[in-house]
Amino acid sequence: PADIVSGEYYAGVVADAESYIGDADRADNVGWSSFPVNVRNATDTGPDLVICGLSVPAFEGLRPGEHPQVQQGDQIEMSVCMTNAGNEPTLDASVELFLSRDTVVDDGDVSIFARTGQTLGQGDRFEETLDVDVPIDLELGAWYVLAVVDRADAIEEQSEDNNLRATTDPIEIVAPGEAEG
Repeated sequence: PADIVSGEYYAGVVADAESYIGDADRADNVGWSSFPVNVRNATDTGPDLVICGLSVPAFEGLRPGEHPQVQQGDQIEMSVCMTNAGNEPTLDASVELFLSRDTVVDDGDVSIFARTGQTLGQGDRFEETLDVDVPIDLELGAWYVLAVVDRADAIEEQSEDNNLRATTDPIEIVAPGEAEG
C-alpha cells in the first residue's frame, strides 16, 4: 500500500480466505513468516543502518539443549554485518558489540568491539569476522551478545528503532578450566 509506514512486518498467508471449501479446522489455515520483512515506504528518504547478521560461529553446531560456554579470558570468534537499507549513502556508519545481561544496551554492558567511519551506499554491507577477548574479570553467568549501529545517533536515519540485534540465547561465562567440551 502507498500509505504503509516503514518498519518490520510479518508476512501472512491464508488458505481459503473466503471459506469456499468445507474445513473442520480453520485455525490451521493461516501461516506467518518466521522472521520480519523490512518494508520501506517510497516517501521515506535517507540512510537506514541495520544489523543484518550477528553470530558466534563456534556455537552454530550445538545440539538443542546444549548451552554455549566461554571461559573468562578466552578469545571467541564473532561475525557481525551491518547494511544501509535506506536510499541514500552514509559516510560514517558505526557498529559496536557488547556483552550484556539482557537484550538492551545500558551502562552495565561491556563493549568488546567498535568500528567507525564505514562508508555505505544504498544496499551496501559491511561484514567482519573477528576474534574478541572475553574480559578475565567479567562476572560469571549468562551474557547476551548485542550489536548496535549508530549508537550515538550521529546519523539521521529513516528509522531509529532498528539499530540493535541480540543473540537469541545467552553465552554462559564460566571460570577458567570450567568449560565443558
